[in-house]
Amino acid sequence: MTLGDFFSTNKFSNAERIHVAPAIPAKILSNALDAYQLDPEMIDIVAVIDDTMLGSGKDGCLICADRIIFREAFPIPSNFPTPVSSRCGPKSSVPM
Repeated sequence: MTLGDFFSTNKFSNAERIHVAPAIPAKILSNALDAYQLDPEMIDIVAVIDDTMLGSGKDGCLICADRIIFREAFPIPSNFPTPVSSRCGPKSSVPM
């Protein structure tokens, strides 16, 4: 089961502040990429967990195929790469 499947199966995709690929709203995705200082060509986002007061997507957590990135209100985002054996993607299985 992929992480995207887990979110969908457990109804996280219907949660107000959890957005799962490919159904991440364009504005939230754009805001997150800008705020987290990421290049959309270099990152595979599985889910956005929005922790902003107004739902802009600029703060919270990005779950990506190869890392988890946290961002609070003003600091630089904290980036945690995951080991190859635990990587996940929206449509692929974890490599063995």
